Amino acid sequence: MMAAGLFPYLRHVRASVLLHDPMIQIMWKCSPSGIHHSVCLNNVTKTLLREKSTFMPNRVKKRLNIILENKTYPGTKVAGGKGKKSKGTKDEKTQSHTVEAISKVSANINSESTLVSLQGNQNEPDETVKSKENLKPFELNKSTPSESDKSSKVAGLGFVRKCCLYSPLDQIKVNSDLNGDHMKYKKFVDGLSLSSIPSVTTIINATMPDNARYFLNRWKKQMIEELTEEGFKIHQKKTLDLGKNLHSCIQKYLNGESMDDLPLGTENKGHWSSLAHVFPDISDVRAVEVEVSHQTLLYHGKFDCVAKYRDMLCVIDWKTSKKAKPLLSNTFDNPIQVAAYLGAINSSRLSVGGEDTKIKQCALVIAYPHGDPAHVHVMDCDQVTTYWHQWLDRLEHYWVLKSNNKVPAWI
Repeated sequence: MMAAGLFPYLRHVRASVLLHDPMIQIMWKCSPSGIHHSVCLNNVTKTLLREKSTFMPNRVKKRLNIILENKTYPGTKVAGGKGKKSKGTKDEKTQSHTVEAISKVSANINSESTLVSLQGNQNEPDETVKSKENLKPFELNKSTPSESDKSSKVAGLGFVRKCCLYSPLDQIKVNSDLNGDHMKYKKFVDGLSLSSIPSVTTIINATMPDNARYFLNRWKKQMIEELTEEGFKIHQKKTLDLGKNLHSCIQKYLNGESMDDLPLGTENKGHWSSLAHVFPDISDVRAVEVEVSHQTLLYHGKFDCVAKYRDMLCVIDWKTSKKAKPLLSNTFDNPIQVAAYLGAINSSRLSVGGEDTKIKQCALVIAYPHGDPAHVHVMDCDQVTTYWHQWLDRLEHYWVLKSNNKVPAWI
């Protein structure tokens, strides 16, 4: 159910029935990023009080108004309540639980229409050029730890949010306090006894919000029911092979091979046609398909390309999608991913930017299977910085999960 259709849905259903709705119950389990979203509560309240308000007991209406006016949930202090919870009758308790449930639903209808974004992808998630990075994140949202995780203060993690995007090594050299924080951070990571440092993809998947993971798992279940488990594995392998083939052809083409010599698969011809108008704008290719590690934050990943796009030096990431993504906000966690690569490149000793040159821009290129012109989303310095801070949030969250043995088993 999309968020856009949720309010009309609530309007036509008795409040007492909402508690038993499976979709609403699923949404309750999603950890809200905050205890109060005034806009959402306002919308839900107005909706529930509109037209079908006769279905709702007066006490429930009163409770909803308390939520709206005093910005508090049932059972907490309200104006004139003298700080005491009302025992109430059995009916009052039931109604209170109903309103609290509605409040939880509204709290999960996050900013930027999270559910709309996810619903648009529930039947078939977007493919990427590298299928291993087939993520199901949500647009422009920070994946924040739960309250229990937040309360777990881990020594050394304070360094994460202080790390510079462009020159972290120089930053540490000139700041003795920061150097001390870095040593604590490294000691913390060493203490986890990891066989290897985590990849960008691993971190993003591990910190995927509960609602995003729900829709991904539901899509997998639907695919297995349609194709059988064995058929779904074949489908995944085919998608992976197509991604590898397209990526290999892009790499060879950027390295100077003739287009006639490229082993382009039949099913990738549409993607190639989609990219045809982008290639002429790419010049001065510095690196293609290179593994890189962040020297101070201790994560790694393989970026697609560093080159100039319309004379701007960028980290370029190639993606494919069956659905149009004309806006950067349509690309969900992809900007966070490419910002993480940019930070790692700038911290490394790769000579991709030239001496004393740091890369400050990124470009996400979205190719389409039917040959529609690819969308190119260039991220300027300010946007990269914004997504870099979101990446640091995710990285810190990952380490908290890891230290508490809460990283999902499937990661």
